Amino acid sequence: MDLHRRLQDNNRSESIIGRAIAMRGSTTEADPGHSDPGDVAIGAAVRALLRELDGEQHPGIVSPSQLFSLFHRHLQVERGAFLVFDPVDEAFQPIATVGLDETSRFRLRLDADLLRDLRSHPSVRMLEKTERDRLRSVLSSGDFRRSPRIAVFPFVHLQHTLAILMIFDSPVLDLDQTVLDVLLAALSDRAGRMLFDGREKPLARRSQATVFTSEHLEDALERVSRRAEEAQQEIRCLEIGLSPVLQAVSTAHPHLDTNRLLTDILTTVALLTASTWITIQQPGVRVYLIGIAGPDTDEELLVHLIGTTLRQLFGIGNAAQLQFSLRTIEELRGEART
Repeated sequence: MDLHRRLQDNNRSESIIGRAIAMRGSTTEADPGHSDPGDVAIGAAVRALLRELDGEQHPGIVSPSQLFSLFHRHLQVERGAFLVFDPVDEAFQPIATVGLDETSRFRLRLDADLLRDLRSHPSVRMLEKTERDRLRSVLSSGDFRRSPRIAVFPFVHLQHTLAILMIFDSPVLDLDQTVLDVLLAALSDRAGRMLFDGREKPLARRSQATVFTSEHLEDALERVSRRAEEAQQEIRCLEIGLSPVLQAVSTAHPHLDTNRLLTDILTTVALLTASTWITIQQPGVRVYLIGIAGPDTDEELLVHLIGTTLRQLFGIGNAAQLQFSLRTIEELRGEART
């Protein structure tokens, strides 16, 4: 069975699949009378996936989760993970998963050593035997045992690997290498642009954003107090609840890792306010913003703008309205000492 028959697309040479096949030199015409049902199924699945990608509303920062849900539905990924780069740990970590147990979701990390070949050869890797053994330490024993073959799809844009799809259980694992590479070629351009525009651009300055924890509250108050004294201005402390955004995004993206989502939300808040406010994470999906109040400071407008931007960047509706309250510096100092 030749490659054209495997991914036939109604003989439309201008389709994504047709162009991918043409790039690999296949000119054989499809023979509908001799096509394998499984081959037709995977071709139809890819066409359906691409059509849905074309019609998708831009999902913003959670683009990886949106893509993963499409792979799960159209390519029947029953166990898998979609990983994005974490600049703090300098490794690719799961942002969306399905079918993996808690241990695998916690352990799964792909560092530079594991990814060196992927960076220089953006093709699908089928990990078996010795190569698969390299993942033993980042998977649970159960998931490792149940996964004799693991497919790794790198999504590259502008010569940078933006995300990695790992498939542990799917009919895709039965395809030969040539078909897998055509499948990646068909998906890579659209997925790469979606990931770049939706996630990479908004978070491009994430290294400049700092989210402090409660342990840093007292130091933050002292730092802002000195600045306020020098400027002869007042300190303002806002407490903002972020759970409406977290809940709205989680509902829309069932495969999304909530810890990663919370990190992205907090990072975005810190980026939006970094020039004036210090962001301190609090329990219960809350943050403190601590800064100096200028004569034109409007806290209600500030929170409204933060909420509006979060809704735009995370692709959610107006239902996720943020609530806030003003706190005194004395209240926060009391918390810092307890």
